[in-house]
Amino acid sequence: MYSTNINDTPQLCCVFGCPNAEDAGTSFRFEIVEVFASHDYTYSWDTGTQRLIRCRNCGALFLQKHFEFKALRYQDDDMYYIYYFAVKDREEALVYNAECNGPAFEMNYGKPLIKRVNTRWEWSKPN
Repeated sequence: MYSTNINDTPQLCCVFGCPNAEDAGTSFRFEIVEVFASHDYTYSWDTGTQRLIRCRNCGALFLQKHFEFKALRYQDDDMYYIYYFAVKDREEALVYNAECNGPAFEMNYGKPLIKRVNTRWEWSKPN
């Protein structure tokens, strides 16, 4: 079992041991530790939430960020993105939460992450 002290540095999440991103995403079980924000935007990203979550199996922490485009004029359905950025503790999650603006942040993140774009799971995992 993992420590309940949120400042402990967790090991790499067990979902990164899955053979592919789809298996990782569908087997990922987490609990909400803290809700940072929930927004209705007036520009590109119309809605969004930011939360600190913990893997129920191994205790690894993630900053979960959800963004949704509302009714883009060239699509029938809304596009949504859910990012799971691996973080070592709450303080790191707060820093990344302030800096993160979705896809642009992902390009420079450089650490393990899982993301869901509509129904497709993707990831960036360590070798």
